[in-house]
Amino acid sequence: MSDVRDTEPRLLKEPRGGVPDVTSTLDGYHRVCDAMAEATGLLAADAERASGFRYGHEDWLIQFKREGAGIALLDPVALTRAGADWNEFNDAVGDATWILHDSLMDLPGFAEIGLKPKALFDTEIAARLLGLHRFGLASFLIITICSADSKFIGGHRSTVFRPVTSNRLSGQVHTATVDRNCPGSFTRCFKNIRLDDA
Repeated sequence: MSDVRDTEPRLLKEPRGGVPDVTSTLDGYHRVCDAMAEATGLLAADAERASGFRYGHEDWLIQFKREGAGIALLDPVALTRAGADWNEFNDAVGDATWILHDSLMDLPGFAEIGLKPKALFDTEIAARLLGLHRFGLASFLIITICSADSKFIGGHRSTVFRPVTSNRLSGQVHTATVDRNCPGSFTRCFKNIRLDDA
């Protein structure tokens, strides 16, 4: 594993490919599902909830990224009201491993609308198993990846305002852009752990 301490993280205001439009129509949703079905590999996932004034697990924005499909931003409230069948998405990604950070925060909202990962990799649990003293999203990205796609910030706010629009989301669309690389990074970290580090 390269020594990431010698790598200076770069602050980017948005993902390398820009912030995509939010998908809130059934036609758009079908296109996302088709793209995810044609894509391969791991599926990075993240959910954002109501900002500051609501309690519960209802997601207001869900982001996905998969190699070959790019980033998809879904408005689950609008899509559910429009009659989206979330099993279409489940079928599209099939057995792909979903990568989340702190999955206990996101899984209840996913389950509420019918999103069902068949396999899961939780980067926070991996960070804890590695014995990292700081295992928040920003901290472990700096330690394990230093990816140019990541937004290096002091903390992760999993909140979003309605209506959901792309120009409000530059600061939110970061988890899915980096999480798909995490299993490989953590595997390299595990291989470099000495017994006396445990």
